[in-house]
Amino acid sequence: MTQVIIRPADRNRLRQRAMSVPNVFDVDANGPAKAGPSVPAPSAFKPRYTRRGGVARLCNRPSRLRTLMARALFGICVVYFLRIFFAFSGTNGDSSGGFGFGWGFLRRHLIGLPERSRASSGEGWTLEEYLDYYLPLNLTQEEKAAHILFSTSLETGVPPPPLPQPYHIWLTAVNRYSFVEARSLTHFWRLENEARAAAGDKIVHVVTLCSDPDCLRKCKKVEHEMLCYGGFALDVPEHWDALDWTKACGARDVLESGRNVLLGSELVLRKDPFPRLERYFPISDVIIAENVTGTDSGHLSTSLIWMRSVPETIELWYDVLERIANATLSHNLIETPEAGELTTPDAAAEVWTVLTLQEAFNEVLHSTELRVTDEFSEVRLRRNFNTGNGLRVHALGEEHPEIAAFNYLLDLEDINSLDDVYADASIILMPCVDGGGLRSFFAKYHGMWPDVGAYYSKPARSLRFKSMTGSRGALAIQLRIMLTLCKYTGRAFQLPETVTFTDSVDATLPVWRALPLSLIDGPMGIRIHEPGFDSHATKHRLKTEGVDDAVVEDRTEVELDIRYMIGVDEIIKRLKSSVYSNSPRVVLVGFEPNAAAPWRAWRGAGPVNRINLCRDLKLEPRCGEVCSGNSVHGRMPKKWPSLDKYLTPPKDDSAVSAGDFVEGGQAQSVLMIMRT
Repeated sequence: MTQVIIRPADRNRLRQRAMSVPNVFDVDANGPAKAGPSVPAPSAFKPRYTRRGGVARLCNRPSRLRTLMARALFGICVVYFLRIFFAFSGTNGDSSGGFGFGWGFLRRHLIGLPERSRASSGEGWTLEEYLDYYLPLNLTQEEKAAHILFSTSLETGVPPPPLPQPYHIWLTAVNRYSFVEARSLTHFWRLENEARAAAGDKIVHVVTLCSDPDCLRKCKKVEHEMLCYGGFALDVPEHWDALDWTKACGARDVLESGRNVLLGSELVLRKDPFPRLERYFPISDVIIAENVTGTDSGHLSTSLIWMRSVPETIELWYDVLERIANATLSHNLIETPEAGELTTPDAAAEVWTVLTLQEAFNEVLHSTELRVTDEFSEVRLRRNFNTGNGLRVHALGEEHPEIAAFNYLLDLEDINSLDDVYADASIILMPCVDGGGLRSFFAKYHGMWPDVGAYYSKPARSLRFKSMTGSRGALAIQLRIMLTLCKYTGRAFQLPETVTFTDSVDATLPVWRALPLSLIDGPMGIRIHEPGFDSHATKHRLKTEGVDDAVVEDRTEVELDIRYMIGVDEIIKRLKSSVYSNSPRVVLVGFEPNAAAPWRAWRGAGPVNRINLCRDLKLEPRCGEVCSGNSVHGRMPKKWPSLDKYLTPPKDDSAVSAGDFVEGGQAQSVLMIMRT
């Protein structure tokens, strides 16, 4: 074939021929342009085609440029909408997911189907449907039939085969105060799943059950990393504990879905516990931790339970719910010991007795009768026993060093080696610690807290005392001032190691024995940093970077002397100035134990005026009451007033200079060497 070569002259003729084609886009008062050579108008000459690029030609035709820009913008919007509309949102590569925001909106508002959100309120679908959507079993019909056959033939004594479940489910129940525990648990298993997947082991999915709407709202902010279900919070019976109701209903529904489940809450993980638990899976239907903190012999703890999905375990949880419902009674009559008569109190004095989940579980399981042996037996409590309906139960006790119960006395004895107190344990049970904020504090206190939300890698700015010493009344005022400053400056409270009382107590106590931390980190909403925060942050950084030797890190602290301040509002103004706002940590000095000190007359804002130090400091901490007189349960603080109502608008930074600070009270920068 002859090759055709277009010469430059040919290209010029083609260009001239193209210029003679009418342009339908150029419309003037006389109508469309006529064919033929282009004749420029005498008023303005705008060439239709030039030797310059396409962009320059479009600039000479603004109407065409606007049209193309509008079309391009419309195309981008369509592509972006379709990308969101059909976005895949599975938990990982092994599980199926659903469509994204646009598909959920369409399902909910146009088609009428429930929204498939990872942080679901449960409206429109059950927990079983939620698990089938995000964590499907992918069973064949033969596997389903075999599972049903073996599950209904337990009376023959033949153990059922392992459920063909490609993963483990860790079920935890939290409220708005303990939500950070569920997030920490999810973060822990996200890191451990990488090692388990590399070793060919089943990965662990954490499903969080929210017992109140505030917990679900917190989960929606991080739903890309968590699975949360709040359907049981919609129908909590009156006078029931919401967490107990959520735990029991959640465990029952997961078992009914044909999945084995581990129910774990009110605990802290240090290591992967499944290598130690899996050896009991073939010979047990229920694996449960022993309640070492209780007084009843043989009682088991509902903080850690692994259960096989068989009809007997499902029936067990129905019996537990019925037992709690039948035991929830109102004491309308009170017996007087003098006359032995019954009197009806006022409505305000009505008392409700609610059976706890752990008490109901042990009563239904008959754990005390089945575990306690006779006095001549070498073993006081049985570790393996069978229930009346054939369930095989294994109790985890003292012979399992990987499971430890949190003990306050160990902190009082080994206060200088906190990170080594539970070094050998994989799971630390904390059912006696009152409040989720206090449980997370003890996990941080002992160096067991992961880097959740960049807690160590990107720490929040903080405030701390130079020292916390004084009488009980003076310490209460200092605490209220500190909490007010932290609230309105957005800083965390860097806790001291100890608190020293100089009045009638005359003792130095650990900070968790003196301050109501469960209230501060819970209902008060103030972030706290543990005393060893700097050391833990350094260890986390070294672990992340894979370095063995500790490296000294310099952190700058700025001191602020409050002796020359006229009130809390002035301190807030200075903390918001450029001199202090950029400092990662500010140290408050000047709280002298002087009765005439002006800071003794300062008042905090809003709910902090109701907060006080722990009472009965001479008594040892008890289960469920670490800080006597300041329980987190049933206490709703007042709302914080807005900053405008509490503080006049601060002046600009130029009005508050470093020279003013030196005149009022010296502010100096000091270098702190972190101890590792």
